[in-house]
Amino acid sequence: MSHANAPLTPAGRLRLVERCRSRPIAHVAAEAGVSRQTLSKWKARYDELGEAGLVDRSSAPHTSPTQLEADLVAQIEAWRREHKWTARRAWTGRCAKC
Repeated sequence: MSHANAPLTPAGRLRLVERCRSRPIAHVAAEAGVSRQTLSKWKARYDELGEAGLVDRSSAPHTSPTQLEADLVAQIEAWRREHKWTARRAWTGRCAKC
């Protein structure tokens, strides 16, 4: 987490976006040490959502289409606890002695 006066906090991003009103995005971005694309993205989010668009966003994916079903995860976890299996062994369902 950055400190309150860091240049790329939401408040710092707001200052950069406000500078873009009177100056070209490329010039403001170069002075701030960020890419033009990044500043353009922040400006578009600010234009759409206001100051809320400048806060940090999660990098977690919106969906996980290959995620296992909850009951299967619970079964694998139970096998690992009962048999002290590794993740690979639990996934194949076989023990080393078999």
